Amino acid sequence: MTHQLEHDAAKLLNTHHAKKLHDGESIRLEVDTTGDDLLLRAYVGTPLRAHVFEIKTELGLADDKEEKLLLLIDFLGASLNTFFRMQRRGGFSIAFTNRDFEGEKLWVRQEYRDFEAERMADELLASDAKKRSNFE
Repeated sequence: MTHQLEHDAAKLLNTHHAKKLHDGESIRLEVDTTGDDLLLRAYVGTPLRAHVFEIKTELGLADDKEEKLLLLIDFLGASLNTFFRMQRRGGFSIAFTNRDFEGEKLWVRQEYRDFEAERMADELLASDAKKRSNFE
């Protein structure tokens, strides 16, 4: 059910913010449950470049995973409203910061990622490392 919820939320967010998205952009969601945390990652942009929002909270044994995920989606929705209203300026710190939302403690961060530039940099560094190892 979580994957369906993830899909439905992404569809709703894309429809709601369609006028604010540039050509080729979309809002993509990923849900990750690692250890005791529930993490919602949202990509606003293209597969090459995107604003990445990460929102997480602790997931206790008695917690309903889908209820917690709905809470994170609600927080993301409100955050995206502000993000687009402010012309994509501002937002959250690149480091996780604490926020209280509907009585829950959330940890949030945001960064802009250029995945294509990162890939090219990795290739350049790997090539440079290979050249150095040939001279040693």
